[in-house]
Amino acid sequence: NQFLPVTGEIHLHGVQWPDEHLGLDVLPEESVFQWMDLMRAQAFEGILNIEVFTPEDLQTSLDLVNRFFSKRQ
Repeated sequence: NQFLPVTGEIHLHGVQWPDEHLGLDVLPEESVFQWMDLMRAQAFEGILNIEVFTPEDLQTSLDLVNRFFSKRQ
């Protein structure tokens, strides 16, 4: 929280041990929403890098981000 104002880039991806760089949909939705709420509350102006390696994981991650903005307008 204290470092967000000086953070230039956030790499966000799903994790299911031992696999990383999965779609955000493998994480609890509310956990992802908490991160997004924090970035929004602190007016994060850096880069949010959704760091996944397949088009399917990118699409499910973007769908989750879109759900966040739909619910939090």
